[in-house]
Amino acid sequence: MNNKAKTAIIFGATSGLGWAISTLFHQNNWNTLCFGRRIERLMGFRAGVCNERCSKNQIYCGNICNQKHVKEAIEKCLEVFGQIDCVLVTAAVYTTPHKNISNKIRQVFDVNVWGYLNVVSELSNKLKRPSHAVPVFAISSTLSQKAVSGSLPYSFSKSALEKLVQLLPGDISQKLIKCRVYTAPPFNSEMNQTSTKSAHDVAQDLYRMVETEI
Repeated sequence: MNNKAKTAIIFGATSGLGWAISTLFHQNNWNTLCFGRRIERLMGFRAGVCNERCSKNQIYCGNICNQKHVKEAIEKCLEVFGQIDCVLVTAAVYTTPHKNISNKIRQVFDVNVWGYLNVVSELSNKLKRPSHAVPVFAISSTLSQKAVSGSLPYSFSKSALEKLVQLLPGDISQKLIKCRVYTAPPFNSEMNQTSTKSAHDVAQDLYRMVETEI
């Protein structure tokens, strides 16, 4: 990588792996736009990890299922930083069995699967022949192969996300985008409290992978 600051958008930046990734990229001098649903967490990231007046970090409070929100976040990143070098989609939800399970399944798939497609679609509309094809990482999990805390919808959605990335062409819209999937190993989280691996450890592995793509 050269000495010029790179720019990343992190969708799902307000907790877990997304928070760890956002922190690591900021610490490595990347420009970051952090996207998430909880404004208090986004503000907490700026206050605690960055400094509130830091010009290298921007935030956008929105829902990855909302194409307008995704479009505006991408536009904001391009307006402020002038480029996008990498996009990481960590946004995910999971649910336990519930009497309104059909609605819960729809919510899980909207975020975990179709949210990624929203990002790819809007990004391909906005990029203007970057110097390299922008990698867009979908974050999957080894936990997708089994029910997690009784959450079959989560498991199915993460497996479907992997298939979706495989279905998308390797290069989209005149080689503007490279669709990638990163399968995170088990790490300590609300769904897996027995692993000795931390979200920061996984973020470091992913960061090294991103560096090879740029």
